[in-house]
Amino acid sequence: MTPIAITFLLISVLLIWGGLVVSIVVLRRDGRLVEELEARERESAADGGAGAPRAGDV
Repeated sequence: MTPIAITFLLISVLLIWGGLVVSIVVLRRDGRLVEELEARERESAADGGAGAPRAGDV
């Protein structure tokens, strides 16, 4: 591989993996998204949604 190809490969790898790491850090630091999803699951279960157990389930 030419030096230019290696350079572009490294830049693209750093961009993709760096973006993944940054997004994970931001989502872990800001817990609002997780809290919102948990609240929706609780509401769905309270309303008899897909996650709620039925009377016959044990």
